[in-house]
Amino acid sequence: MTVDNSIYQKIKKLASKRGITTQEFIRAIIIPEWIDGNKYNKHQFFRTKSNS
Repeated sequence: MTVDNSIYQKIKKLASKRGITTQEFIRAIIIPEWIDGNKYNKHQFFRTKSNS
């Protein structure tokens, strides 16, 4: 994953406030929120892939 430096600095700061690494923050917070926000797309992807 590639992010702009300003975004990375914000993520790094948020992770630091929680006492975790940037990677842990991405895995524990950002990815689950992204998945929850994209449930329809995720189901559509798997349905499309399984029908191929």
